[in-house]
Amino acid sequence: MKLFKRKSVDFIDSLSFNLFNKHKSYQKKHNIKLLLLKYLPLLLLFQPSFTGIILCALWWLFITVFFDHRDITDFSPSIRIWFGVPGSGKTSIAAWLARNSIKQHRKVLSNVEIEGTYKLEESDLGKYDMSFDGDGCHVIYDEAVVNGLDNRNFKEFSKSTKLKYFSLHRHMNNRVDVFSQDYDVDLKVKGRAGSNGLFHLTRFPIPGFVMYRRISKIFFIKKDDKQFVDGFKYRGLPRICYTRSVWNSFDTLDMSLCPKEKKDWQKW
Repeated sequence: MKLFKRKSVDFIDSLSFNLFNKHKSYQKKHNIKLLLLKYLPLLLLFQPSFTGIILCALWWLFITVFFDHRDITDFSPSIRIWFGVPGSGKTSIAAWLARNSIKQHRKVLSNVEIEGTYKLEESDLGKYDMSFDGDGCHVIYDEAVVNGLDNRNFKEFSKSTKLKYFSLHRHMNNRVDVFSQDYDVDLKVKGRAGSNGLFHLTRFPIPGFVMYRRISKIFFIKKDDKQFVDGFKYRGLPRICYTRSVWNSFDTLDMSLCPKEKKDWQKW
């Protein structure tokens, strides 16, 4: 019996090791391709002239803005919060990130219906083990304020299992992407996102593209009362994702959160 148990553990460890290698191999290959695309043409375009320098600078800028998304695609246990008005591309980015994680052979849990992901309920956070034997997972949590992360409802949040989850997400090797229409996400969640875990989504004039910018948090100390004050600034260049390829994997007008009760409307 003990021998059988030992073999089972070894088999599970072997599967986890192979899956870990798949994660790293995909990420390494992707980053090498990006670096080659970003810097190899510079050697071909570069000429000791003003025109050559301008061409190299334009190429580097183009690849960086449209293709270099390593900050949001490389997997690490962390919390990231995305803000944007309706129509700015929150669900598109969520689906785009989900597809990228699935390509890395990772499990993706989502509270919004995205093809290829596993269904996540609000009550699951902090209630169930989401470590998947150490392999971890990618969690997508859309409409955060509506789904229990409203800063104005902090008393209920503090008593729920969700606070436990956002405190222990790193222990379960979870990467969490939280999406909201405004900045009014619970302070405890924003605090755990760290100084570089905030992103702002803005409308892009060309359909199918979504533009985002990283926001860095800065701490100031007021001179009069020596109190901490949060300050924010944009960090780095804006980045633009092509998301049209994932549009068929979700329903942007999902009505599952809308009221179900009907009313017999009367004319004035």
